[in-house]
Amino acid sequence: MNDTVKPELLSLPERLAALPPEVQALFTIPENGKPDNISKDGCLELARLGKDAWNAWRTAFPVGGEQPLHRNCADFSGVDFRKVPINFSGFIFGDWANFSTAQWGDWADFSGARWGSNADFIGTQWGDCADFRGAKWGSDVDFRGAQWGDRACFSGADWYGVAKFQGAMWGAWTDFSKTHWRGWVSFSGESWEKNRQLYLDEGHFEKAREWAAKRGLAPDSFQEIRFDEACFANGVNFSNRKFFKKARFMNSNFDFEKKEIQR
Repeated sequence: MNDTVKPELLSLPERLAALPPEVQALFTIPENGKPDNISKDGCLELARLGKDAWNAWRTAFPVGGEQPLHRNCADFSGVDFRKVPINFSGFIFGDWANFSTAQWGDWADFSGARWGSNADFIGTQWGDCADFRGAKWGSDVDFRGAQWGDRACFSGADWYGVAKFQGAMWGAWTDFSKTHWRGWVSFSGESWEKNRQLYLDEGHFEKAREWAAKRGLAPDSFQEIRFDEACFANGVNFSNRKFFKKARFMNSNFDFEKKEIQR
């Protein structure tokens, strides 16, 4: 597609014809939806084609509709990526991307990925070494109740609006160094009972609690975590968090010593 021509100025057939052949073929299958109204199955099949195919489609067919009936959003809610691993490095997701309660194994890769507004990662579960280096989010991203294993890396990631991490938990050696938080952000701790409402059902909740217990994690505590050179432009909330091991804020603009935080 000619980058100088805005997609919305072209007809749907013109936009579809400009996409790679494998993407065009994907939308001949009814279960995948239409290019301007993709289905959940379609999102998975398209993502398996890789970054270039996905981004070509996303650029030509952005999210449409008005709240609450958004159309053509990326929907990966509840997907078990341990069974169907996908490298999401460099993907462009657009507004209202939904990954709620999805699960990943080790080495999930979202490095350099970009989201628009209202990305939903509520109740997600990650293995070790999840990679979000250099990722960018628009306004309002929600990671409440999410769970990570060891060595999750968000170094250099950028949040443009509100970021919610209430009740989220991380294993050892988590890295938020050189992150830029342009909106308000909350890392407040929560009890398991308050976290219960974030899960689809009691079964998901109990599995999440069992997963955390095996790793010594809880929704109101941190293991080793670093925020070196992080910039919090509009405030950050660490209330009700216990820091069981070392937390680092070297050269960040957050004055750790003057905050009332449980250590």
